[in-house]
Amino acid sequence: MDKGLVLIVVGFLLFSNSFAPKISSISDPDLDKAVIYLLTQYNPIVGLIPEVPDGDTYWLLSDNLLAHAILKHYDPSNTTLTNIANNISTTLSNYMKSYGISQISQYNTLLGSNPYFNNTLSYVITRNSYVIKVHLNNGTSILSPYEYADIAFLWALHAYRRGDLQKAIELFSVGAGMYDGVGLNDLPFREGESRGVYQTYKLALYHLTGQILNQMVPRTVSERIKGLQAPNGGFYTGYYPNGAIPKAVTTNTETTCLVIYAYSPKIIENYFGRSSTSTQSLQEDPSTPSIELISGMGILLTIIVIIAYRIRITRIQKPYTTYTNLKKILGF
Repeated sequence: MDKGLVLIVVGFLLFSNSFAPKISSISDPDLDKAVIYLLTQYNPIVGLIPEVPDGDTYWLLSDNLLAHAILKHYDPSNTTLTNIANNISTTLSNYMKSYGISQISQYNTLLGSNPYFNNTLSYVITRNSYVIKVHLNNGTSILSPYEYADIAFLWALHAYRRGDLQKAIELFSVGAGMYDGVGLNDLPFREGESRGVYQTYKLALYHLTGQILNQMVPRTVSERIKGLQAPNGGFYTGYYPNGAIPKAVTTNTETTCLVIYAYSPKIIENYFGRSSTSTQSLQEDPSTPSIELISGMGILLTIIVIIAYRIRITRIQKPYTTYTNLKKILGF
């Protein structure tokens, strides 16, 4: 094959490949390390996992609500995981019944129930040698998906559960539009306490929602998340635009749980009825080309170009010869 043909083939392959979803995954060993991180942080005396390593603050919602789901479904055959998950569930239930706490959480949509998208308020439940707290989405204002990337993705998943795929994709696009190639550049990134710090958990939700809705997510999202795993197995909560980790930032339970969820086929299949590696959506939007169609078109286009190029060169060399043998034209 001459150099001109090689350049044409490579060019068309790169062209067609640029439209295909770039899906890379956090490996199983990485996820195993993250799950072990949760296990090692579990405090059997409290019956919960603290917010940060060796911390004395325990969040019922959302940390341990998510941790229960992760440990319960990451590997159902692992009795160590399921036993701790059941212990966490019992502790959660006891606290919530004793203090009359309702599960008013934006993360409900990840667990199969209706979410709440009001602004989040924090409450202290008990304060002894350790502190029990809860986040509730029971504020007076509605969080806008046009200002908060995580809300856009969670609301998209809620729409998907209700069977409104068009709305789900619209909301996903809103959140995806906030990705600037480094992180989710939403309102909290530009203003407030976390100004200038990208949030890791929002990347996880971006990847998760894209997989469930069968929408493209840049490869850089997974690459960034992978680079944010700490030696202890957990995931750092945030990072600067240059990739550096702020001094005050550590790993925590919520972020680590959401990353595990986003890359665990068993967990996703349990709550959404499909694997994160599946490329066929439950409801396919006819206006959106499938991965297979895009790739197939790229391959077909490349073959056509090769044929046209071969014919052109052949006719230049032997203008009066007609070729009917396709294999000969392709050089096979």
